Amino acid sequence: MKKTGKMTVYVLSAVCVFVLLVTAFSCSFFFSTLVHSDGSGERIGEQPRVYRYAVYDRIKIDGKIYDKTDEVVIVPNDTEALIAMTDDSSWNNYCNEESNRFKGVFLKNRKIMLSPFVMSRYEVTQELFKAVMGINPSHFKTDAEEGEIQKMRPVEMVNWYHAIAFCNKLSLLCGLTPCYTIKGINFSVISFDGVPKVNDEVWNEVTLNMNANGYRLPTEAEWEYAVRGGNPYAKEWKYAFAGTQTSNIPADSISNSDDNHVLDNYGWYSYNCSNKTHEVGKKLSSSLGLYDMSGNVNEWCWDWYQDDASCSDSVYTENNEVKNPAGVSSGSRRVIRGGSWNRIATLCCVSYRWYDYPHLQFNYVGIRLCRSMR
Repeated sequence: MKKTGKMTVYVLSAVCVFVLLVTAFSCSFFFSTLVHSDGSGERIGEQPRVYRYAVYDRIKIDGKIYDKTDEVVIVPNDTEALIAMTDDSSWNNYCNEESNRFKGVFLKNRKIMLSPFVMSRYEVTQELFKAVMGINPSHFKTDAEEGEIQKMRPVEMVNWYHAIAFCNKLSLLCGLTPCYTIKGINFSVISFDGVPKVNDEVWNEVTLNMNANGYRLPTEAEWEYAVRGGNPYAKEWKYAFAGTQTSNIPADSISNSDDNHVLDNYGWYSYNCSNKTHEVGKKLSSSLGLYDMSGNVNEWCWDWYQDDASCSDSVYTENNEVKNPAGVSSGSRRVIRGGSWNRIATLCCVSYRWYDYPHLQFNYVGIRLCRSMR
């Protein structure tokens, strides 16, 4: 156990590093080094640094391997990460807006335990979504930026129901156990058009099995833990954006145009996107090797949105720790995180929380996958 004046993080199973290294050589598991595109190891606007992270291979369906589908380990097997915050004010370093929406989910005196999971390094591409669902519903189907690959742009115009249907169908195609169950729904045969586009009470009663090994949406706590770098000791934890810090963002920028030259290197947002999405993974990544966590398209999460992120903690509390919180059991709107091509820099901050109705489709909301490793 290590302590700092700001927070305490417990990492269980002291042999986890050794186990992870052994696994790397026995389970088609490899270590990669993230460097700048020129191969120098430099990151724009920062001192030269080299990041290492554990990565699983790409998705394979019917013998075809899909590019930009590999996953990164966020919490390794045989460990649990407990984040116990005694100070949740880091958002004040980059935003003056007094709002719960900018505080994130790692709140003061809230102890959150997360079990092992991996997350896709990239947002789901149009190519992968079409391979699974048989259709590319995206608004941005043409006019890719010069030098970018159209099918590698993120899928959008998918509602929350589409996202969970996609996750279950992909799991079945990959021989994994689906995470979602909806009464009367056979995900092996469901089509894109068979997914509701109006509010649906049956689909709203979906249940999540976080012990299944299939693909799913991240919980809001998992998403924020990953975007902050997965290490509260590191300076990246308090960064404004995924992978980079910035100077204070004025509160009035919430309603005014806001360019941020530091975010330019890491994400697509309203100032630099040319009013469209871009091929995933073209900007610099976070310290965990995750791309487009700040910008390009927003990403659906599992949770029903509540202004108070801790309001359902009693349901998940064991030994005074909130274990794998997944939100309230019902609501009207699902959580959206990450910012997008049509959002100002402020709204791409790592702690900014947003939401929308599960049946609505937008050209600025997409999907990022994760999987439990239990």
